[in-house]
Parts: sequence; C-alpha cells; structure tokens
Amino acid sequence: MRRANARGTVSLWPRYSWAKQCLEWPALSGDWHVAAHRTCSPPSSKLWAVLPDSGRRRRQRKRHGAAIKRRPRDQQKSSIDSIGLSHSHSTTPRRSSLLILTLLVITMQLTSLLALAAAVSSALAVTVSYDETYDNPSGDMLTVSCSNGPHGLVPLGFPTFGSLPSFPNIGGAAAVAGFDSAQCGTCWQLTYAGTGKSINVLAIDHAGAGFNIALEALNTLTDGQGVFLGRIDADVKQVDASKCGL
Repeated sequence: MRRANARGTVSLWPRYSWAKQCLEWPALSGDWHVAAHRTCSPPSSKLWAVLPDSGRRRRQRKRHGAAIKRRPRDQQKSSIDSIGLSHSHSTTPRRSSLLILTLLVITMQLTSLLALAAAVSSALAVTVSYDETYDNPSGDMLTVSCSNGPHGLVPLGFPTFGSLPSFPNIGGAAAVAGFDSAQCGTCWQLTYAGTGKSINVLAIDHAGAGFNIALEALNTLTDGQGVFLGRIDADVKQVDASKCGL
C-alpha cells in the first residue's frame, strides 16, 4: 500500500494527486506534516468523503445519521398533529349535538317542575269538617260573615241558606277573614281522595282552618261517611264563582 518517493518519504494515497502533493509520511519521524513549498487547499470538499477514517468523514456520518434518525420523528409528529387536528374537527359536531341534547333535557325537566309547582299551588290539601247549621234551608244569612256590605250576599237577593243556588254545598272557609270579606261568595272545589269525588262549595262564612261545610255536602263527598269520618283531608282549588251558581 505504501510507496517510497524520491525524497525517501512514504505517500499514503498515491492515487490522489492532492494527497501525494500535500500529505506525506516521513520515513523516520512518523509525524504528519505539510510540505512547506506546497499550497495545501483541497480542490473539493468531496475529496474528504473518499478518504478512509478521516475525522471529517466521521463527523459527516454522525450528522447524516442524526438527520436520518430525526426525519421519521418529525414526519411522525407532523402526522400525529394532522391526525389530532382532523380528530378535533370531527369531534366538534359531536360536542355540539351533545350540548343541544343536554339543553333539551334541562328544558324538559324545568317544564315538568314548573307544571308540578303550578299543580301544587292550584290544589292544596286542607282539612274539611262539618256543621249541621248550614244544612238548614231556613237559616238566616244575617247570621254569617257574608251577610251585608259591599261583598255581602243578602244585597244580591239571598236572604236564607236555602235561597243560595249552591245549597246545600255551602259553608265557612278560612279564606273569609271576617265580616264583608272580599272572599265572600267565592267558589271552591273540594276533592276527596278516598272516593275520588269532587264538589263545589260556596264560601258564606268564616272558618278557623280549612273548610267547615254542611253535613249533607260532606256526605256527598265521602259517600255518606260524613258523621263516621267527622273530618277529612281534601284537595282544594278555587274555581270561578259561576261553578257555584253566582
């Protein structure tokens, strides 16, 4: 592989003219040196690519290998980013649909709650008792709270209990606070869960709690068990006065 030239030195690369001219191996010292009378600038950087085991060659291999290793990662990252972007675009309609469905469910629940609240406010359970005083058709209207006055029933042409169009479904109500109450002549629907029956009662007097009605009216509501039961709980709601004939 090594050939001695005329100067007694050994040239390592006899095939490359630039190597023969610039890089020589002294036969005795064994050190690299550059001939002083030569200008050693390589004609091309490609020459180093063919020189075996040179430092530049190793550095080039390292950089080239690192670039090769990094390239798939970059491509993979870009692929992952593109996949994530497409996935985010594809999930956007699903999220919108889920949000709309959630809003619809909440709206339906609120509607149900409002309907239930309205039903509770319009129909309340109250206690209902009886007083046989209201069963007398000849009972004088001047003896009850709703007799005279702007809200009284006597000026309307009802002097006795029997003259009232809703008799015997009459009685006292807690809504009537006292004499000439604005609630005089109001009509109330009572519903007893034990029989499922309902009656409309005309308020003509004051009651301490709930309703205190004629015994016959309570018997109608309880299928004749007014005396036996004495007092019941019934659902009540106010209806138009025309339901009681006024």
